[in-house]
Amino acid sequence: MLRALSGIVALTLLFGPRATTAQARDTVTTRSPSTQATGGPRLLVQNRYYAKPGKAEEVYAWRQHASTVLQRLGLQNGIAMRGPGGNEPDAIWQIVLDSAVLSREARIAMENPEFQSVMRHMNRR
Repeated sequence: MLRALSGIVALTLLFGPRATTAQARDTVTTRSPSTQATGGPRLLVQNRYYAKPGKAEEVYAWRQHASTVLQRLGLQNGIAMRGPGGNEPDAIWQIVLDSAVLSREARIAMENPEFQSVMRHMNRR
C-alpha cells in the first residue's frame, strides 16, 4: 500500500526554527500554547505517507482509521490531511503534544493490539 513510510519526520521543539535547509523542507515549525500544562516542551510530530500508484485514497483512509483507533483508546488523535501526492506525501498526520504526554501516548498506542494491527496494515508494501 505504501511506497515508503517516512515515520516520524520531525520532532521539533516549538521554540523557533533550528533546522538546516534540508530539514526545513520536511519540518513544520509553529508555536503553540500549551493545552495540557505538564511543564514539558511542546513537540510537533508529523508523519508523511507516500502511497503506491493508485493507493493514495486508501492510504489516507487508513490514516484516518488509525486516528479513530487512537481516539477510541482515549488518546489524542491528531490531524490527518490529504497531501498533494506525486513527489509530495499522499497523506500527512500531525499532532502537537507536551513531550511527556507524547511519550506516554506513543507507548500506550504501540502496546495496543488494535493499533498494532492498523500499523502492520499501513506498513505493507
